[in-house]
Amino acid sequence: MEKRHILISGDRGIGKSFLIQRILKEKGMPVSGFRSKSESRFRDDGFHDIFLHPASEADTEWKFTKENQIGSCNSKIHNVDPEVFETLGVQYLNEIREDSIILMDELGFMETSSPKFMERVLELFRGDQHILAAIKPRHDIPFLEEIRACPKCMEFCLTAGNRDEICEKVSGIVKNWGSSC
Repeated sequence: MEKRHILISGDRGIGKSFLIQRILKEKGMPVSGFRSKSESRFRDDGFHDIFLHPASEADTEWKFTKENQIGSCNSKIHNVDPEVFETLGVQYLNEIREDSIILMDELGFMETSSPKFMERVLELFRGDQHILAAIKPRHDIPFLEEIRACPKCMEFCLTAGNRDEICEKVSGIVKNWGSSC
């Protein structure tokens, strides 16, 4: 079976999103899906707010409002609003362009209380449209393990020592993805 989906895993701050954005820029194809962004600039209590954005939207167009806030966290506590995944997250995944690469940046444990969102993600991973996803390196979350078990997926674990090598490998794979997915 042809591998059509790439998972980039690695520790927080290792550069998964940076690598993905670099590869997508090189490829130059339309992008659908979602990106999440952690922001601490709005708080002074040690928490980071996390927001969901459409992958097709430039960072300069992003809005940081309660409507797209999926949660907040510090080093030990995570507060999640599953309703944002169930509404906005599902909406972004239902607005997938047929000629695009699907971006899911990032998948982790926060989605596990959002069954509609998880089902839509898994449905897309069962499909043939190319997916490029950042994924938490955890193996104790059934949702993430179900994604990893998809026969169309290949996972690359990003570390500080292998960033250039992984970038080159993934770029080579994505370069061969046709102009229509």
